[in-house]
Amino acid sequence: DAADDDDAADDDDAANDDDAANDDDAADDDDATADDDDATADDDDATADDDDATGDDDDATAPPLAPGDVVVAEIMVNPAAVDDTDGEWVEVRNMTGFSIDLSGWWITDLGPDQVEISPSAPLILPANGYLVLGNNATPSTNGGVPVDWSYAGGFDLANSGDEVMLLDPALNIIFSFLYQSFFPTDPGISAIYPGTVSYPAVQNQGNWCPTPVGGPTYGLGDRGSPGQANGGC
Repeated sequence: DAADDDDAADDDDAANDDDAANDDDAADDDDATADDDDATADDDDATADDDDATGDDDDATAPPLAPGDVVVAEIMVNPAAVDDTDGEWVEVRNMTGFSIDLSGWWITDLGPDQVEISPSAPLILPANGYLVLGNNATPSTNGGVPVDWSYAGGFDLANSGDEVMLLDPALNIIFSFLYQSFFPTDPGISAIYPGTVSYPAVQNQGNWCPTPVGGPTYGLGDRGSPGQANGGC
């Protein structure tokens, strides 16, 4: 019946025994709410850093980009409403289900035209969506085309033939398109890849056509559908 017997403070029924605050049923055991396997802070079922979470888990990151994930689907080589230096534009299309930041990408040809896209601010290309890049982003002077980002004359589309290439920030070629003299460049009419865009078919100029008579127009009346899905030929 003394202090160290089975009924005293240090016995199996006391504060340090199996039934007390530090035993298997207490605050640091497997059933507690702080650091055990069933807790809500650091375990595998939490909402912050685990594999099933919505913040930093393995399911949150878009896969690496591949050639054809971003393409050019329409271009205006020879506007009629305004001069080429104001009215040329290129429509890019996201072929993936993820939004893509084009900041730090490049639009180039095989010559001296090489422009880094939006180097100082994000330029988000929506999943399965479109952006328009052009010489001039002011609708009142560019013929009314809705340009999302202007390369300000650093990239030109020659009427007699040219190249349009898109490179990611690591300078991987994601899209490359060559057009020659027989490409549709009639004044005031955009060239389109018709209907549902398909890669690599979109890189073949023989699959392109002019926006047809009766097709959509924009701004001051040039024919085309910048920033929208294309119709047929």
